[in-house]
Amino acid sequence: MLRFLKEEKRLLMEVDFVPVQGNRFQPTGFPDIGGATYQLPDGTRMLLVESAQSMANRLESAILGPDNEIKKELEGLPYIRVRLVGKTQTTTNSLIEAHRINSPFIISDGKFQGIFKREARYDSNLPLDWQKIAKALFKYDVNSLLHGVFLANLGDGRIKAPRALSAFIEARNVQEAVSGGVKNNPIDPTGKLRAKAHDKDVYGNVPYQRVEYTRNQLADFLIWI
Repeated sequence: MLRFLKEEKRLLMEVDFVPVQGNRFQPTGFPDIGGATYQLPDGTRMLLVESAQSMANRLESAILGPDNEIKKELEGLPYIRVRLVGKTQTTTNSLIEAHRINSPFIISDGKFQGIFKREARYDSNLPLDWQKIAKALFKYDVNSLLHGVFLANLGDGRIKAPRALSAFIEARNVQEAVSGGVKNNPIDPTGKLRAKAHDKDVYGNVPYQRVEYTRNQLADFLIWI
């Protein structure tokens, strides 16, 4: 069995999930568009519960310790740590930056950028050497190679490494579970009283609507390599 897996270039796994508590769950989404619902050709109503981007963030968080540095069990795995100097000194790294190695706090450093270009054999006047690029990404930040990276801040922005590991969660035959709530202001429910230096419209009792989902069947979790 292990020999068979080693010979496979791509693996696809499907696992059934259920909500941890109750029957409702809330998918990832944005306030202006909500959850991503769609319909299959046979009429099955689908919901994207967790996107590939969201799952990449969750997979990356699994290797981080409480200090946002890599867990001790994984010490030696390459990633880039940056010391930021300004009014205060702090640090960041390619495991927590939104665009990984493409973060302006990383790739804009002249010294590192020069080293990376040289090892990746990157030249704006030449075709890309993808083997060298992959080796450079693996050397300095294997997570960028594993979860993908778009080096838009490097040269002419041609380097795009697709995800080697990707995942998403979707649910079949979903139905909306619409509920609501209210943010109560115990001082002045009408919202007429204001703090002197803050005039944003967050005063008073503010009702809101929330859309969650229920499922008639189990959600499917799919991950491919």
